[in-house]
Amino acid sequence: MADDARISTALPRHPKTVKLQRRLGAPGCWSLVCLFLWVAENRPEGNLEGMSNEDVEIAANWPGDVGSFVLALAEVRFLDGRDGAYKIHDWAEHNPWAASRPCRIEKARAAATARWGSKRVATRPNATSIQSACELHETAMPSSPLLSSPPDTTINPSSEQNSRSDQGEASTSKKTAKPPSQEACRLAALLKSEILRNKPDYRITPLQLCKWELTADRMLLIDGRTPRQVADLIRWVQHDEFWMANVLSMDTLREKFDQLELKCDRLNGNGHIPRKAPAMVGSAVENTLALLKGGAE
Repeated sequence: MADDARISTALPRHPKTVKLQRRLGAPGCWSLVCLFLWVAENRPEGNLEGMSNEDVEIAANWPGDVGSFVLALAEVRFLDGRDGAYKIHDWAEHNPWAASRPCRIEKARAAATARWGSKRVATRPNATSIQSACELHETAMPSSPLLSSPPDTTINPSSEQNSRSDQGEASTSKKTAKPPSQEACRLAALLKSEILRNKPDYRITPLQLCKWELTADRMLLIDGRTPRQVADLIRWVQHDEFWMANVLSMDTLREKFDQLELKCDRLNGNGHIPRKAPAMVGSAVENTLALLKGGAE
């Protein structure tokens, strides 16, 4: 269970917060903070799907008229989506730690299964034997073949060697199971946020987000990309009319990274990936040429 959430120091001065305060006053801003904390604890992905407007307002401790709080949040764009399927705007980008909590839980469960699963299988025959013996009458236990012969205490060298080998593999697996870096988590959250900006109902599962984090980590550690380089390319791709529909995962971005970067450089001609959409850059160039042409005339 999450016990905190990330709230930006600029939240009180943000235009959205100012608009919300004008509509609902101080209680509306306080309910917004309460909603963020509730989401971090109960809906770590920022998805409020299945909740009615009244449910959302109860979670936010909103004391005013039913529906007014959610309506105001949707108007100022703190919420994306529609009634019954709202999402916190850019939640994964602003709260990557809370958003990746389901992924961390799944990794911990998988690690526990890998560590203890073989031991449970090994002890299962003994557990079955004990259960069978307990089901018999107490006076019949001495005649049970399970108890009539002494336990075999002979040490099998091959079994001992296999056991040590299994322990070594488990230890190696445990050492290599390194969680992705914070930069990789932020990049995965950024890609998710940019995709949802273009299509708010695009479905991205926690397992997909986990894979994106691992792929982003490989891009930084193995491919030698910088976080700024990857982040800028993500923004450019999701603003390009063609590539936004063809690069919808971190694996695709990694596979086509050099091709995309060359394409972006050729379009912009400055060797730097802009944060604005290519269409916007093109319009700026056209306007500049028009001005120069008018001055020449």
